[in-house]
Amino acid sequence: MSFIVLDASVLMAIILQEPIDPKAAVLLEGEKLVSTVNYSETLAKMCLRNMDFEFASKKISSLKLSIVTFTEHHASLAAKMITTTRAKGLSFADRACLALAKEQQIPALTADMAWKDIDVGVDIVLVR
Repeated sequence: MSFIVLDASVLMAIILQEPIDPKAAVLLEGEKLVSTVNYSETLAKMCLRNMDFEFASKKISSLKLSIVTFTEHHASLAAKMITTTRAKGLSFADRACLALAKEQQIPALTADMAWKDIDVGVDIVLVR
């Protein structure tokens, strides 16, 4: 079974039923991990789109994700990535996703084109 870490942008794309590249969609059939930081970011973004919090929470739960606690180790990995990712505009939540992927040594899936040429020792898969 393959494993992948999902960024909030991918969770939003799935929930909002936006198009996803078929090559990337295949990866969604495996085990999906998400950091608690990206879980929170997704819920917040859905609330900003005027979705009911309970509805948003149920939508995310229906995706059968493994939600991984953001640890001190993840915090250190994310902090070390700031110099590499800052110029591309990646957020703390973006780095949290990348930190989890780096720790687990598995790819990170995103809809954010700014990640395209980032080199932080993680395979990055774009869904668009």
